[in-house]
Amino acid sequence: MIGIVIHTYLCLYRVKPIGYSIFGSVVGFTPIFGYYLGSFNPLRLPFYFILGAVIGIFAIFYVKIFYKIRSFFQKMNINKYFKPAIGGLIVGIIALLFPEVMGVGYGWVQIFILNKMNIIPSFGLPLIIILLLLPFLKVLATSFSIGSGGSGGVFAPGMVIGASLGLLMGILFNFIAPNIVTSYVPFVIVGMLSFFGAAGKAPLSVMIMVVEMTGSLQLLPAAMVAVAVSYIVSGNNTIYRSQVPTRKDSPAHKGEYNTPLLSTIKISDIPLKDIKVNLNDKIKNAKDLMEENSMISIPVVDDKNTYVGILYFNDIINLNNEEVKKYTRPSIAYIHIDSSAEDAWEIMNQLKSSWAPVVEKGRFLGVVTMNDILNVYKKLSRNI
Repeated sequence: MIGIVIHTYLCLYRVKPIGYSIFGSVVGFTPIFGYYLGSFNPLRLPFYFILGAVIGIFAIFYVKIFYKIRSFFQKMNINKYFKPAIGGLIVGIIALLFPEVMGVGYGWVQIFILNKMNIIPSFGLPLIIILLLLPFLKVLATSFSIGSGGSGGVFAPGMVIGASLGLLMGILFNFIAPNIVTSYVPFVIVGMLSFFGAAGKAPLSVMIMVVEMTGSLQLLPAAMVAVAVSYIVSGNNTIYRSQVPTRKDSPAHKGEYNTPLLSTIKISDIPLKDIKVNLNDKIKNAKDLMEENSMISIPVVDDKNTYVGILYFNDIINLNNEEVKKYTRPSIAYIHIDSSAEDAWEIMNQLKSSWAPVVEKGRFLGVVTMNDILNVYKKLSRNI
């Protein structure tokens, strides 16, 4: 008990490996359902295929019933505090007749695995009838308790539903082929995992879970077959309506897959401006050009129109007659004609300017300004 408390506390503070280590050191590291020691028999794989198909169909039933009952309670025009009371009343009536539907149900799963069917209350009914009714009644109990607004989850009920279906199918397969299906225990385990893989749309996770929960690899091929089939058969039906089909569709990861619009705009699509001064020009000419174009810096070229650097207004604010070359700052930061607007934006940030020089093989072609980029950006964004 102390280990469980410590484990829960540490998990809340995102140190789960430490919490698990302390928990395991107190209660042991044995897999939750013990070690599965049964041998792998490939002749059983067709039976797991059938199990997956049945599980997939029932997963659709689970999802449909759950959301129909939830929708029914949402449409009820009564005080919201009465809705869980009504749902609880219905669940209570079901539980009076079939107490197996109460609680999370993990205990019943353990009973199935340990083959202790004699402790399941039957109230005079044949055990097979109880087992046949259990998955349907568990679906109803879960739907009425949560769909009415009550507190609870859908994972544990899904485990119980899948386990009971796996038990039924295991009993059936044992009757049909007793020499091949010698035990229904693996069908219980694979059944509950494949059911959640279908209803919860988490096929890869449950395949790993089967190894963790049984401490062996023997059931992994069975899980792969059953989970794959149940996942395909269940289609797009999921108990988690907010779950998106792929990571790309998730708002949390949308930025990872979006291509910034600026990266799609090429400099060749933006009109260039031939704004520059020569190394031998006077400072006054440079200042006039800056004022005319509302710039605080200007590109500098030599007599061969080769880009050599930048002249900043702050460096020449009190000068007029000196030559530009004396105050030009050398620069190798520029973009090419096939560069993107995003590249130009980065150069502007680097040069602390509102323009970026466009150079091809050393020859100065012109400048692209921030306003020019914004104009093209607005035009394209309106067409998206």
